[in-house]
Amino acid sequence: MDAYCIRYSHRSRYRGSIASRGRGSSNRRVVNYPLYMDSRCQGVNKVTHFKTHELVCSHVYRKYGDKALMFADPRLLMWMDWFRDAVGLPVIVNTYGTGGKYTQRGYRCNMCQLVREKTVNNVMYLSAHTRFQAIDFNVQDMYDEEIRQWIERHKNEMPCNIRIERGTTGWVHVDVSTDNYQKITYFEG
Repeated sequence: MDAYCIRYSHRSRYRGSIASRGRGSSNRRVVNYPLYMDSRCQGVNKVTHFKTHELVCSHVYRKYGDKALMFADPRLLMWMDWFRDAVGLPVIVNTYGTGGKYTQRGYRCNMCQLVREKTVNNVMYLSAHTRFQAIDFNVQDMYDEEIRQWIERHKNEMPCNIRIERGTTGWVHVDVSTDNYQKITYFEG
């Protein structure tokens, strides 16, 4: 019987491999498996332009602090840092950490009001926010439609494919919950 184990390699573009070993050590094979990330994503569970409390709800931040980024989809963090660098203006997500009113614009846990209400009302809620694959945000001195147009003009520079919700007023929704090969997929919320 073969024994399987997972091996991780930080030097390869593959994040891990499966080693199969028979009774003798000579009967060994290694199979690499690719994940969604490529080598650019190594160690991206850090962000340059945002504090953790700006990206997660207060429940998650109280429990995990800055370690809460471990739940994030690396593609989202990579896109957010790229966007902030490229647009050159402050990007506003959650503001509760500085006394503001926004609390559920990034990662939402099961205790957040939006998620909890859906559960209590027996309504399925599969938002990308609950998987830390989405943000709602504003950009200082830009209107929502200006932001969407800016992203469209710069889509070929983006580090990953995204989805944008059409027709939001007061914020822009971006997520990385896409299996499309287009740089931007638009959807109705």
